[in-house]
Order: sequence, then C-alpha cells, then structure tokens
Amino acid sequence: MLFIGQAANYTKKALYRHLFTIGLPQDSERLRQYLAKRYQGDIKHVALFNNGRSALAMALKMSLPRNSKVVTSGFTCQAVLEAIKGARCVPIYADIEPKTLHFTADILRQLLTKHPDIKAIIIQNTLGNPVDIVAIEKLAKTHQLVLIEDLAHCTGMTYADGREAGTVGDFTALSFGKNKSIDTITGGALVVRKPDLPPIQQPTKRPSFAASFRARWYPVFGAIARALSRPHTQRLAHFFLGACVRLHLIERSADAKLNLNTRLSHWQAKLALNQLQTTLKKSHFPLRQHYFVYDRDDCLESLLLAGFDFAETWYDVPISPARYYAKTHFPEAECPVATLAAKHIINVPRFYSTKELKPALDIIKQFEISELSPALSKTNLWEKILQNDPTANFLQSPAYAKTQQLLGNQVLVRIFNQRGAALMTIRKAKRGRYLEIAGGPLIDWQNTKTIKASFKLIRALARKYHCVFVRFRPQLLNTPANRKILRQLQATPAQMHLAAEHTVILDLTQPEETILANFRRQTRYEVRRADRLGIQVTSGNSLELFKEFHAVQAKTAARQHFIPPNLKTLLAEREGFGDQAKIYVARTTTGEPIAYGLILIFGQEAIYYEAASTELNRKLPGAYALQWQVIRDLKNLGIKRYNLWGIAPPNQPNHRYAGVTLFKTGFGGEVTEYIPAHDIIIHKHRYRLTYLFETIRKKWRHL
Repeated sequence: MLFIGQAANYTKKALYRHLFTIGLPQDSERLRQYLAKRYQGDIKHVALFNNGRSALAMALKMSLPRNSKVVTSGFTCQAVLEAIKGARCVPIYADIEPKTLHFTADILRQLLTKHPDIKAIIIQNTLGNPVDIVAIEKLAKTHQLVLIEDLAHCTGMTYADGREAGTVGDFTALSFGKNKSIDTITGGALVVRKPDLPPIQQPTKRPSFAASFRARWYPVFGAIARALSRPHTQRLAHFFLGACVRLHLIERSADAKLNLNTRLSHWQAKLALNQLQTTLKKSHFPLRQHYFVYDRDDCLESLLLAGFDFAETWYDVPISPARYYAKTHFPEAECPVATLAAKHIINVPRFYSTKELKPALDIIKQFEISELSPALSKTNLWEKILQNDPTANFLQSPAYAKTQQLLGNQVLVRIFNQRGAALMTIRKAKRGRYLEIAGGPLIDWQNTKTIKASFKLIRALARKYHCVFVRFRPQLLNTPANRKILRQLQATPAQMHLAAEHTVILDLTQPEETILANFRRQTRYEVRRADRLGIQVTSGNSLELFKEFHAVQAKTAARQHFIPPNLKTLLAEREGFGDQAKIYVARTTTGEPIAYGLILIFGQEAIYYEAASTELNRKLPGAYALQWQVIRDLKNLGIKRYNLWGIAPPNQPNHRYAGVTLFKTGFGGEVTEYIPAHDIIIHKHRYRLTYLFETIRKKWRHL
C-alpha cells in the first residue's frame, strides 16, 4: 500500500540516517551559515527553532507591534494561525484562487481597501505552487507592508521571474516538520533579511528528551504502521498508531507547541542541512499535485480499496486540521473559494514514481471535476446522472435510498464517473450478507473499460463490507449481447429474481383514445362496465390510507398465498417517495372498497408497485377502473411510461405471477424482459449454501 503520511517519504536509507545521525553544535552553526548565504542574510539574523510556527511567530514579534493585522491565506494550517496569535497579532484571511491555492495580488488589493491598517503579509506558496511574487511584492512596497515568505511547502522553489523562494521578502521562515519540503519530523528556522533590525534572539533551551525521542523514532513507528496496514491487519495498524499517540510516542503535527526559547536539535540541523543541499540540486514542485473531486470521501475510499492511503489531505478544512477548526472561527462567507476547495481537494505526493501513481490517478480522474461550484455535490451529480441515463429507474433513486435507510438497511451510493453511478444496499440474510444492486448499476454498458473499473470497485466494496456475493440486475434487455457482457464479468445467473425482470410498459405519450384502443377487448369491456356501474376511483397519500391498504393487502395475501410487505416497509416507501407515492382506491357507489394500488413515480416513469383487493373484486371490475384512472392521471402529469411491474416469464403457467399476467397484459403496452439477476461470487464456499437454499426456495414458492 502507498501512503502520504506515516513518514512514507522516508526510504530505508533515509530512515536509518534519521535514526542514527549524531549531531554536534557545529552542525547547527553550519546550518545557520548555509541559510544566511542561501537567503542573503547575516548569520546573526538566522535562528533555529524547534518548530516552524515558532520561527514564524518570531518574525512577527520582531517586526510588528501588538494587535497588528496580518494577511494569511484562507487555505492554510493551524500552525500559521497559532504563530500569528502567539505574536499577539490579528489574522486577516485572504480567499484563494483554485490553481495555486493561494491569494492573488487582486485579492490582496481588495483586502487592503477593506483593511487599510494591514501591516504584514505571509506568503506560503501552497503545496509549492508559486504565487505572482512580482505583483504581490509591488503591493507590499507601495503600502509599506512586512513581507514574510513561509517556505514550509516550497524550499528550493523558483518564482516565474527566476528568483528563489525565500530571497524576496523581509523574513524567510522555514519548517522542517512532517511531509514538508525539508522533513526532519520537527524543526524550523528564521532568516531576517532586514539588516536594520537588531540581531535575532537565539533560542538556547534544549528540546526535552521526550520531544527528541518522538522526533527520532517517528519514521520507525510510521514504518511499523505501514507494514501492518494490510487487509487482515489494518485494525492492528490503527490500534498501534492510536496507542502511540495516547502514550505520547507520536506527536501529531498540529499539536506542537509554540516555544520561542527551544532550539533545533543538533542532529536535526545536520539532517536539514543535508536535505537543503540536496533540494538545491534537484527540486521538483509542486510538493503535491492537487485535484478537485466531487466527493472526496468516496474518492479516498476507492483509492484505499485499490491500495492508496491518501487521506492526509492538505487541507481538509480551510484551516487544518478539522479537530481544531471550530475554534478558529474562520469566516467562510468571506473566503468561499477556500471553503469549497477544502471540501473537494485531494492531493497526491511526488515522492512516488509516475508508474506507481498511475492506478491512483486513474481513480482520481473518475472523480475529478473541472471547476469548483457551490452547487457541486454528490447528490446533485447523482441526480444529473439519473436524468441523463435512459436506463435510470426508481430503484436507483434518492427516494429508494431513503426508503432503504428508513428500513434500517445500510445504503452505499457510489459515483463512478460523470455518467455512472450505483445505489447499493447491504442485505443481511441468514444465508449470508450480500450487496444488492437492483436496477443497476447505471453505467455505459458499451464501454468495456468503464464496466471493468466500476465492477472492480463494486467487488472491493463487497469485500470491505464482508459480503458473500454481489447480486445485481441492471436495466438491460435480455439479449445475447448483454448476456455476453455479464459472462465477461464472471457473473453467474442468480437463483432468485430481483425487481420485476418481466414486466409490461405502457407508452403514455400516445393519445388517450389510442391507449384505450390498444387494450384487449375484454379489458375495454371491463373499463366501460366499471363506468356504467358508477365505480369511483380516488387517490391519496395519508397515513390512514396506507394503514388501510396494509390491512386489506394482508387479507389478499392470505387468499392468494403470497408474502406481502409489512406496514413498516409501506410507511418507509411513503416517507421515502413523499408525494410521489400514492394509493389509488376503487370503491362502489356506497363507498365499499374493491381494489387498491400503490403507485410510485420517478422521473418520467410510474410503477404499479403493490396491489390489494377485497372479495368484491371477483364480481366487480374495480381493478380495471383503478388502472384506467391511473393511466389518465399519469398522462395529465406528463408521465411518459407506466410500468405495470411484474408478470410471469413466458411458458410458465405455474409461476406465482401467472394469475396477474393476463390482467396486466390486457392493457396493451410492450412486454419487456430485462436481463435476469446475476451474482458475482466473493466467497465461493459460503455461496454454495446460498445457491442450494435459494434453489429450494424458488421451487417452493413457484417462481
């Protein structure tokens, strides 16, 4: 598995060097001399600190009075905020532009108009993306602002005008923390580039033994955690890291304390100098490549299932980390781009080879978006896919997802790309847990690459959630070509059906007279007879009506020997589909109920989902009156298709649905046969029991 964190950037050689390097006072002196020369300062103006935030705080304390306003990026970390507040200054957040993840000269100009008393600017070149330093430097000089360059992400980077980062501002602050461009786990430095300032106060306090131990051994603990992060030992890895944090063997980056009196360890100074000299020779920026994705959680999960643990994102909230975010009181309304970027950004490290990262980049591209938008969300994209996919159906809709959640089922929604999605439900059965995809997935079934990528993720999710198999029934016609696609997926036909594989669909775009003319003669007769008998059909969505329907359906099931949905399921459908779920009732002139039908509407299609009837339905054409009223109502609503939902397969007179098939086909329409449910086996031995159980049940239920 490839990681961003846990010292993944440390090779074995770097790990051993870090663990066994011995430092002396002259190593710290050499580092100070090198920094003074590289960043064009005087050695008396160079100091080494135990962390980067202390160096940044010292720059502010030396140059500004208390309560001075300091501009910083609205997309940064807690360390910068702590440095500003530690220097008794006030942070002014600047919104960013997405390409560099930093504020521009124009954004800075607007802030200076709003806050003319700003005294300083911190430039951080986020992830090593260079800002337009010429324009920002010009503004700083015009308004006599202190310019501080924070090199945490960009040591060795060059601006567009050829100057190296750190050679422009009044102060150059460096951080040597975890995953920074110079990484010695902890540490920092400050170079004062204003010769008129007095010599910098040198920190002299030695780091505590515990702090030194944590810094020295962190790469080792990280290597152990990475080694344990295998499918069967991942919990052990999390336990190990958690224990290290609780025992104070590991210090999380944001938890470092501001301390202007504690110096950098000599051995870390030696390592930092070595890295600085190497960075000067071969620097590669940006430090991480960033992308924007529509759903970061899903993208990270997909990456993790493929062996990429890239969850340590810079930054998952505008002022990272998330555990401290509420305390920052960040003005999201003033920094909308930074707020959006923090929700959608994902970044990839550069310390892996292009070949190693290619599978990860292929996954990220499936989730990638071209631009940030306030309207961007997983739900919006899901609904857009549903609108554009001709095979989209209510079983893949948000309403169905809500219904399943109300029933206590775990629902997974995954967007595969801009055109593909799947609503999946984890079913808990005695024969084994399985992942169900009814009416889906919604993907381009003509694109082999898309099919393989989508089902690779589906299989991985099934394994993650300990499923025995995946059962799916896409909304594809049962043709040889489509059956071949499923064989290529190594899917096997399921023993049980899934969601009305045989049905009748009426085209409601035709005139009412044409629809009626297409009815079977006996069906037309019964519709007209119902009219002569004065049978009335009404519809509603009330709780009382659903309860009434349930009571009648229970009696219907007892007569006709089928298993009805329980009341909880019906009420979940009512709440999940809202006003798109209606119960129609056909009654006699005296108000006695004859027949009931539960109609669900999704998009341009309506579904005759459940039915019930009383003994009167044997004598009176209530069901015919009900269907004719439904058809007319749906036409008035502009619905294009009416799915009568479930008939018997051809040539199966003993099938459970044989009785209703004659009734439903009497309304005309097209008999449609979808490809049958198929299973993708995850655990072979446990699946055999499922297969045997379902074979017996299928025969017993006459399916």
